[in-house]
Amino acid sequence: MYITGKIQIEDNETTTLPESAITNDGDKFYAFTAKKEGNNWTFTPVEVFIGVKDGNWVEVKFTEELGADVKFAYNNAYYLIAEMKKGESEHSH
Repeated sequence: MYITGKIQIEDNETTTLPESAITNDGDKFYAFTAKKEGNNWTFTPVEVFIGVKDGNWVEVKFTEELGADVKFAYNNAYYLIAEMKKGESEHSH
């Protein structure tokens, strides 16, 4: 009989997001802030540095300081960046 477990050896606080909230574009990683304006939501990419992964959660450090009340999209980051790129290519014509 085998048992798999985790042993916590350090007590550190860090910021984490679900893996589905993070996507990459080349060698950079992004999460999306979410802000409700009226009945619509706007999503803005924010570059992050990723760290340790634990299950489906990933440690993130931000390249810029964000307020404590910032909300994030917790999934579909790949879709959001694809839509953003699609919008950029439509405007470049």
